[in-house]
Formats: sequence, structure tokens, C-alpha cells
Amino acid sequence: MSSPDSLSVTSRGFYERAKNKVAGSIFLAATCLTLLGFCAAAGGIANGNTIVLDEVDDDGDFADTLRARSAGWGFASFLFFCCFVVFFAVAIYISPLSCGSPNEKKMLQNPHELEGGYSAYSEEQPAHAQAAPSQV
Repeated sequence: MSSPDSLSVTSRGFYERAKNKVAGSIFLAATCLTLLGFCAAAGGIANGNTIVLDEVDDDGDFADTLRARSAGWGFASFLFFCCFVVFFAVAIYISPLSCGSPNEKKMLQNPHELEGGYSAYSEEQPAHAQAAPSQV
């Protein structure tokens, strides 16, 4: 097994970017679970307000307040769920383990030297040959 410390600058940069993508994906997945918890809590509060509203015989301001609170918490629960779905999709999309390139998957399992020219982000690019001036 090769050590990441023995890789070239380009391969090491590629390896570090893949590791950062995994860390970001894990962070987004944890945020998804938090949003799902907020969704359940808001839905429970909305349901609790609806249960209290069913028990109340008053049709005055208190019942209107309970209806408004139930609708507001229900809408909050819906928005938390929508955010959960979006964050979950993004977490899967940026994860190199599920949607990454084959080189990212191999690099995370066993760091190795990349083939020449694959991802030269930090190395200088070869200068293109300049065209000879045209003779008029």
C-alpha cells in the first residue's frame, strides 16, 4: 500500500480533494439527519396543536391561534423535509464513493500515482509552440 506522503504534488492534490469531498459528503449527511429531526419535531408540534384544537370547544381567538400555530408548524415541517431531500441529493452527488470518477474511488482505497496529464492542477502546463509570423 502506497503512502499519500510519497505521491507527487499533482497526485497528492487529487487525493486530498477526494478526501475533502468525502468529508463534505459526511457533513451534509449529518445535516440531513438534523433536518429530518427538525421535520419530525415541527410535525409533532403541529399535530399537538391540532389535537388540542379538537379538544377545545371554543371557536374564539384561542381556536384561531391553535389553527394558525398548527398550519405554521406544518409548513415548517414541510420545508424541513424539502431541505432534507435537497441536502441528501447534494451529499450523494458530491460523494466520490457514489458518484465519483473511477480514479477517485481507487485513490481513496489505495493512494497511487496518477497517470501523466490526468489532473495537472498544480503543475505548470507545457507552453504551446508559437506560430511563426506570417510573411506578407
